[in-house]
Parts: sequence; C-alpha cells; structure tokens
Amino acid sequence: MTLHRCYSYHYLPFITALITAGGSRPLETRNISDTQTIEAVIRWGGPSLLTLETPRLILDLAQVERFFADYPEGTLVATVRNPCGWYMSFRGDRGAKVTVESALGLWRRSASAAIEAHERHPGRVVVVSYEALVRDTETTMRRIADRIGITMAPTLLVPTFNGRPIGANSSFGVEGQGVLPERADAWRASLDEATAAQIEALSDNLYERAQAVAQS
Repeated sequence: MTLHRCYSYHYLPFITALITAGGSRPLETRNISDTQTIEAVIRWGGPSLLTLETPRLILDLAQVERFFADYPEGTLVATVRNPCGWYMSFRGDRGAKVTVESALGLWRRSASAAIEAHERHPGRVVVVSYEALVRDTETTMRRIADRIGITMAPTLLVPTFNGRPIGANSSFGVEGQGVLPERADAWRASLDEATAAQIEALSDNLYERAQAVAQS
C-alpha cells in the first residue's frame, strides 16, 4: 500500500479532512521522523494518507531535507498569510507585549523559508495563500488534492474532525462552524494605519513573492 503523507508547518484548519478522503481516521504525532510509528500504522491497516501539523518545521531547511529523505512520497504544505493579518493573529495568541519588529522577524523567516523550500523542491512543496484558502476554498483545496493525488471531496471544503464539521481555528472568538472568509481582512478594522505601514515596510515584499509562488 502506498502511504501518502501531507505535513503543514502552519495550521491548515481543514487539511485534516484529507485523511477522511483517504478512507480512515486522523493520527497525531509530535515526531515527524518517527518512522516506527508510521510503519505501525501501515501494518495496522491505517489510512492511505496521513496529514500531520508540524508548526515551524519549514524554518529549519535541514529538517525539511530530512523529512523528504525519510518520506520520499511526502508533500509539505506551507501557508503564507498577509503579514498584517498574521500579525494580528500572532498578537492575539501571545498578548499585546509582542513587538512589530520581533513578530515580523518570524514572519519573514517563515515566508522566506517557504519560498526557498519550493525552489529546492518545486514538485514536493506546495505554498498556499491563506487568503486564497479562505476566500476561494474549493479552488485551493482542489489544487492541493490534485498535487497530493487524492479525489476531491466535500469534507475538504470545511474544517472537520473525523469527518464531522468543527469550528475554525482562530486566535479570536469563533461562533458556528465552517470557513471564515471575513478573517482575511479582519485586521483592517483593528490595525492602525501607522502599524500597517510599518508591517508593510518590514515584510520586504515577501508576501507578493509568496503569492506568486502559490499561484504557479
């Protein structure tokens, strides 16, 4: 049996639905190099596709190389978000003490690493725009499904767990279930113009470059 694996360095709320489309149930693990666990799942009769959340994996390109060495059929999915929206979410998780400079330093590293990883492995790294993901979910998820080699399914269009709809993952309060396209521009109502301009200056046009990669 061929085991397809999909990892994401940044939380992709409904990428776990890929497991359901693959015909089985989710598996979580903290160790992406735990090949014994993976092989045990195969012997147990596990899914034809595993998808695991591995935050900031892509920041360490040496680790990315080890991942591809360990999992020759693996695909790495990296999401890149508008730096203004990302900053508001990041600050929401960590409180108001986060500085723009320190936060954007991390964002730049993440965006740069996603671009470089795609340049190194264009056939195995999928860069996804967060904004495209929430605004045009079907087109984006269909592209991911095609790249991974699975059939498109309705469960790929909403946040799910074990095939059941769940609330979206957000740093802010979420009511109801499903994708929240309004979150793509929510920062505009709460981020002042001076801070937004500072973030834009610190982003070094990496967002535009990542968008171009995502559309390629």
